[in-house]
Amino acid sequence: MMMPLRLTGAAALACIFPAPARAQAPPAPACLAEAEPARVGAVAPAGEITLTDGRQLRLPWIDIPPELRAEAQPALAAFVGRDVLVLPTAAEDRWGRVPAEVAALRPDGEADERLATLLAGRGLARLRPDAGTRLPAACLEPLRRAEALARTRRLGLWSQPQSRIHQAREVEELRALAGRFVVIEGRPASVGERKAFTYINFGHRWTDDTTVTVPKPVWRILVDRGMSASVLRQGRIRVRGIVQDRGGPLIEIVTPDEVELSGMEETR
Repeated sequence: MMMPLRLTGAAALACIFPAPARAQAPPAPACLAEAEPARVGAVAPAGEITLTDGRQLRLPWIDIPPELRAEAQPALAAFVGRDVLVLPTAAEDRWGRVPAEVAALRPDGEADERLATLLAGRGLARLRPDAGTRLPAACLEPLRRAEALARTRRLGLWSQPQSRIHQAREVEELRALAGRFVVIEGRPASVGERKAFTYINFGHRWTDDTTVTVPKPVWRILVDRGMSASVLRQGRIRVRGIVQDRGGPLIEIVTPDEVELSGMEETR
């Protein structure tokens, strides 16, 4: 007859109190799957990054308003000297900068939060779609969520007079911001589809009220996304872009990501 095996000492304790399973580090964000390692050497207030290998980067798809750059500087400076993952999203621009997503590396070698979402989540930057760069959906959606959270909490730029969301009816305020990137909201009064452009009018006098123009190729994408003229007329929309003073405020859309259906959030 086989005698039962008796465990003593450390072996017995190991059976009674088994070692906890080693925590698994979360995988790198899907949008950084093809990123390459690098190290940050310096940063500039507007978001430009210099790597230790000499390459110049800029963060695409975000805008740090001029009045928030001093406040954003500490968050950017915290990346200096850190190992990061870099994902170029377009070719080098005429100033020698490469648009790229950047995420810090943790000591375990896994990706930490992306710099763009960190800034957006603190209200130090806002989403600014860029027609010249490609941004995977896996990168875009977390950026939208980070901005929405900061907007709901009135953090940073979302509490500032110039960079808050402006109502499309605030004609004089928008005219005063001519030449600046803005985010506006409103309910369209009419949507006119023409051969080359679609005109989204937020008032009944297009020469005085706020208007958004959408090139036909971009309009087709918006319609495919469920934002037809009838849908836009039934609710509020949010639009991003450079505002111009053309009698009334005018925003010319260049990418479909600059237009989205809006919730009923307060903007003041």
